[in-house]
Amino acid sequence: MKQKIEKIRLPLTPLVFYFLFTMRDGKKHGYGIMQRVRKDTDGLIKIGPGSVYGLIKKMLDEGVIEEVANDADADLYPTFQEQNRRYYQLTAAGNVLLSQEIARLYHIITLFHQSTFEKPVDQALEDEE
Repeated sequence: MKQKIEKIRLPLTPLVFYFLFTMRDGKKHGYGIMQRVRKDTDGLIKIGPGSVYGLIKKMLDEGVIEEVANDADADLYPTFQEQNRRYYQLTAAGNVLLSQEIARLYHIITLFHQSTFEKPVDQALEDEE
């Protein structure tokens, strides 16, 4: 099967990055993704239902995530809503995409630190004047 992930290009948008980053540690449902993104970004990025479910559809179509079984125990989660939630996780291709974006961001931060801190502080201050 040919990977569809070729359609998604780096750099990722912040919304797509945090969506994928949220899923790095296991399966999530749509509402869980929204809550985790809000928590991970200290509320700076809020994904609403329309955005998260649109991203889920797109990421499923692209082969970046896959739907996985909901193994919620009916005795522990007796509500219909909990038993019928759909869960998603990153595919191998999704993990590669996320890793590539993290490496890209790390490279940018490394370049910034090298250019900012390679000069002695006195010289850096003189250059600004």
